[in-house]
Amino acid sequence: MDSPLFHWLPVPGGPWLLRAFSDQNGNLRPDEKEPQRLVPDTLVIDPERITASAGVTTLYPWNTPGRLIVEPFMLSQWPGAVVAWSMSVTDQDTGWSASPVVMGSTPMYTLEPDSGSIMEEVAAGTNRVVVFVDLDADSTFGAVPESLYAQPLQRTYADTNWVLEPWGLAENIIVRPGLDSPFSVPDIRDTLIYWEPPPVLPDSLALADSLAALVDSLIVPVDSTTVDTTDQEQ
Repeated sequence: MDSPLFHWLPVPGGPWLLRAFSDQNGNLRPDEKEPQRLVPDTLVIDPERITASAGVTTLYPWNTPGRLIVEPFMLSQWPGAVVAWSMSVTDQDTGWSASPVVMGSTPMYTLEPDSGSIMEEVAAGTNRVVVFVDLDADSTFGAVPESLYAQPLQRTYADTNWVLEPWGLAENIIVRPGLDSPFSVPDIRDTLIYWEPPPVLPDSLALADSLAALVDSLIVPVDSTTVDTTDQEQ
């Protein structure tokens, strides 16, 4: 389309915030599922420069995935790579409760503490992001023996010595359709969530790596509508 011109603007004037949208139903207002963008409020004109260009603006459909640009962060106190995944938050969402996650059920991204990282194909809209330390190096959030924490842990009333890997949660992360959004890694919490150990497989079914077999048998699907119970006791 041709570049629009706005006439009769005051000189000097600004800064202005320009809102562009695709008026698909012709009602002269941006509706929820119509592509739209806000051009930053840096448009200013003065007597020496009486025109200002907003440049080229791309309008992405409302459901176009965006990206999270992960900023550099401090390493955690636990040994292991820091891994993250995102979950779209819908109107029916009731929170997230920490539990193991099935391998391959959602894209997992290993985060680089020094250079930062990029999380691709993140759903547009409101998201939550879970970050965890992958103590057993299986790229999956699951339960591991306490011994993998490589440090003494305070015992509790729990009857098991298996605990979920250390994790952190970031809520209300807004991703704009088709665009990049900054993301800061949340603190990895030191609260231990004890978990029942997985059943022991028969020798005929056991994998070469017995620890991997135990952990992989424990994991369950992600459910973003699970009741929030993050305030569990240690």
